[in-house]
Amino acid sequence: LTGARFVHVPYKGGAPALTDTIAGQTQFMFATMPSVYNHIIAGKLRAIAVSGARRSPALPNVPTIAESELPNYEYTSWYGVLAPAGLPETVLRTLNEATVRVLNSPDLMAKLRQQGLEPEPTSPERFKELIRSETALWSKVIKASGLKVEEGCRGRQIDQVPPVVSLKASRVMAGELKAKWCSARQVNCADFANT
Repeated sequence: LTGARFVHVPYKGGAPALTDTIAGQTQFMFATMPSVYNHIIAGKLRAIAVSGARRSPALPNVPTIAESELPNYEYTSWYGVLAPAGLPETVLRTLNEATVRVLNSPDLMAKLRQQGLEPEPTSPERFKELIRSETALWSKVIKASGLKVEEGCRGRQIDQVPPVVSLKASRVMAGELKAKWCSARQVNCADFANT
């Protein structure tokens, strides 16, 4: 997207990646808001940008990546509730209605938003379309990147892993994006040494 090169550091999960970022072993990471929100509030991490199309209500002073560096950039991670294939339609509808009712409760909605989540309860049809569109989008990104899955590559560094493929909490990257971001904002990148 920017031509920036990154060193991809493969971790076995978000927790060890987060630990190393807080400790200053990596320069930055892309992570889901719930996994880092409390660390940001506690001052252990500094939020540089959010990847969604709009600023997060949980961190309204943090710009989006689109505002910061890449116009039209948007990546949003999402969570969903899935059921086994072949589930009777009546059971699916009952589960969906109950899930939507619970997610729309003011208390739960407030608690989820306090963690940086933005609940969007929906129908099974709309959720299925989201899964289809996300699969199509990321299939194109992976194909365009030339990324290849190699037998036994888990835990080894893979060259040419583009940042858009590594936006989940379990992926940590360090490199030029931080320097480019700092330069664009005329701030000292050394201030981010432990973020």
